[in-house]
Amino acid sequence: MVDADIRRLKGERSAQVPADAQLLALAAAATPPADRMLVIVVRELGPTLRIGIPVLVQGATEAVIEVRVLDARTGDTMANFRSHWQNGGRFVIKGVKTLEQDMSAALRAALISADVPH
Repeated sequence: MVDADIRRLKGERSAQVPADAQLLALAAAATPPADRMLVIVVRELGPTLRIGIPVLVQGATEAVIEVRVLDARTGDTMANFRSHWQNGGRFVIKGVKTLEQDMSAALRAALISADVPH
């Protein structure tokens, strides 16, 4: 059985992800102390709509997913990658109606394609 604790790190929207030292301190303070930390940052870049030359209409939902895995015991970085996901194209107009599904698909695509150690 795997114990997991999910926490949302709050801060200003423009704030950077905490440094490894801060994350490792959180892991050490957990009860019981964590073995690994998985940090996922989702940066939404859409929906977007471009009108004009060279394409008359182009719309999309875009997201950048940043994933970092830390070994909480040693402080080693086990994985660190960034994935850019886009859904849309020419003559597509996307609103916010599909945003939740698009963000889920972006996260799923990033994690499934990642070569993260088990």
